[in-house]
Amino acid sequence: MEHLIIAPILIPAFAGMLLLLEVRERQRLRRLTGLLATLALIPVALGLWQQAASGDIGVYQLGDWRAPFGIVLVLDRLSALMVLLTAVLALPALIYGSRGDDRRGANFHALFQLQLMGINGAFLTGDLFNLFVFFEVLLIASYGLALHGRGPARVKGGIHYVVLNLIGSALFLVALGLAYGTTGTLNMADFAVKVSELEGNSLDLARLSGLLMWVVFGLKAALFPLYFWLPATYASATAPVAALFAIMTKVGIYAIARVYGLAFSGGALAGLGRDPLWILALITLGLAAVGVLGARRLGEMVAYLLVMSVGTLVAGLAWSSPEAFGAIVAAAEGLRRVGVFSLNLDLMYGLPRQGVAEVEATLRQVLTLRPERLALFGYAHVPWMKPHQKLIDDAELAGPAGRFAMSRAAHDLLVAEGYVAVGLDHFALPHDDLAAAARAGRLRRNFQGYVTDASEILIGLGASSI
Repeated sequence: MEHLIIAPILIPAFAGMLLLLEVRERQRLRRLTGLLATLALIPVALGLWQQAASGDIGVYQLGDWRAPFGIVLVLDRLSALMVLLTAVLALPALIYGSRGDDRRGANFHALFQLQLMGINGAFLTGDLFNLFVFFEVLLIASYGLALHGRGPARVKGGIHYVVLNLIGSALFLVALGLAYGTTGTLNMADFAVKVSELEGNSLDLARLSGLLMWVVFGLKAALFPLYFWLPATYASATAPVAALFAIMTKVGIYAIARVYGLAFSGGALAGLGRDPLWILALITLGLAAVGVLGARRLGEMVAYLLVMSVGTLVAGLAWSSPEAFGAIVAAAEGLRRVGVFSLNLDLMYGLPRQGVAEVEATLRQVLTLRPERLALFGYAHVPWMKPHQKLIDDAELAGPAGRFAMSRAAHDLLVAEGYVAVGLDHFALPHDDLAAAARAGRLRRNFQGYVTDASEILIGLGASSI
């Protein structure tokens, strides 16, 4: 099992080379080769996920060369999850493509496998230069796939896609040169250690290197103002190609999360580039929503929905920045300026690594907004119903006594700040309708919590509505 980590790279690499050698006229053989290789990735990805589920980080040194001099692959829960997601998405996409789409251009199956190789390699590598190499592998394959099926729309979208990504590749090389010149390493973990020791001009060059990386990763992820290549390219691509491209944009987001978490979460460059991410994510989300509303074709609408997902994910990454809470403050002030004088905020306790101190700190920040209502819900950990919650280590969750202590501390703090406790988990200012209804015995409760009206109908708006 030690060598299993390299299988997601080797399987599509060998399959891609074999498909290039196979006779084009033997389409059934090419389909069978591609499907078997893609199918083989699923048990491999499941095996890697099982290895990473314990929380241990696995490091594979190619050629037994020790880091930082050798090439390393790194397996943790996030990389294992992304490899598994890629495998699960790739198989149905290839099955669909084998219904006839693969005949619309040459070497479809070989390019498909090579792109899988690049995507999996980008998720597993622990080296910045090899991240660049795998970026190039998946991009070269994607250039061919973007033009698969021919047609003026694909050519136009493909040219924009190729030119912008070539510029991005050049900037990435410059960033890597600056990083290596200042630290003497491109191993991600070693780079994080060396960056913390820099000062003076070397630190400024390392900062420039990091900012260039954010530009490159933002381009790969399709973040504003670098996303304009995506709608035309994805909308004009064939269905199986567009499905595979959907995971390709996540490589850019993954790179942002991985490099930031290692190199820019502490030390002299702590927080580098994080602050603008929240604003850029919201702009991406807003413009993509406009694009969805203005789309005239289903493919175009799906492409803009993909851009919306990028904005959502990047906003999640940037959520801890001061700009994130600043946006909430601005939204609250804007609503009150237009006459909305009753604001409700939902908060959660019992989250991973959360204790009484964290709950109180969050509440004190929220109380600066002085919302009229607050709902305080306990986090429900149900991994048997929500499989993605298996990513959370049970040891990082508070037990019943800890959860009660958080709930009690929040209750005491809110009551001390002048809020009235309403029912089990709601709080309201004394002048609010919810507090008045509680005093008069007119409270009602639905799936969203305590309410003052008797309506039996709830209308949910938005992707996360209930």
